[in-house]
Amino acid sequence: HTADLIVLGRFASYQALAAVGVTGSITHLLTIICLGVSIGANVLVARYLGARERSNVSRSVHTAITFSLWSGAFLVVFGFFAARPVLTLMNTPDEILDMAVTYMRIYFLGMPIIMLYNFIAAILRSVGDSLRPMIYMFIAGFIMAGLNYRFDWYVLPEAVSIGAAVVFLIAYALYAEVLRENTFLSRTIEVQENQRVVETGLYGIVRHPMYAVTLLLFLSMPLVLGSLISFVIFLAYPFLIAKRIKNEEVLLEKELAGYKEYKTKVKYRLIPFIW
Repeated sequence: HTADLIVLGRFASYQALAAVGVTGSITHLLTIICLGVSIGANVLVARYLGARERSNVSRSVHTAITFSLWSGAFLVVFGFFAARPVLTLMNTPDEILDMAVTYMRIYFLGMPIIMLYNFIAAILRSVGDSLRPMIYMFIAGFIMAGLNYRFDWYVLPEAVSIGAAVVFLIAYALYAEVLRENTFLSRTIEVQENQRVVETGLYGIVRHPMYAVTLLLFLSMPLVLGSLISFVIFLAYPFLIAKRIKNEEVLLEKELAGYKEYKTKVKYRLIPFIW
């Protein structure tokens, strides 16, 4: 929806922009519903995985995927017939009503894919796999950056790209510093033999400086490419990494000696003074 507004704001009439803008509350509500229901699948699958009930895991995954497809199909039909009455109840002006109805019907056509993606991403997160959702984010982001440049949808000013490039280089230097400070870093969430808590350097500022640095790296990439649309897509990364951090800290508290005391000393996980 945000990407649509960006493109329309550059190329279409103000009526078209208003028609899409008036549907914002509906699309946001649909997004919240999709995320909320998919979290239920996440919790259920994680519970059965923890209990090692493989048959229930399989049944829950298949049920979640089937539900996402059927509910998406229902929303396609519902959206086609309900778009006009709902927008009329919202007092949508007559001059943009037809365009708003058309946009809502097109949006609802994509609901099976949106529902399926949210449920699959939730299932992957429940098994500790945050890598594949991140890969999908990268693919979508870079494709949109290329299309953005090719069709000149909304190219950011050169100064923004230069500033983002400077941030990217600084973040890369910080990345090297994190690797120097902590030799126990691993792609998987685990506690290694003889691992100890690192409390100095960047680890004295936030508990997860590696993720903080990658946050700068990944959010600067689309800006270097000059694509605001890709930047919006890459905003999914902080939420993906927040989930991983929570899972990681549960393990570290249980298995890494001194980590609880370290948490009381360094209060912020990812961003100083914020979280």
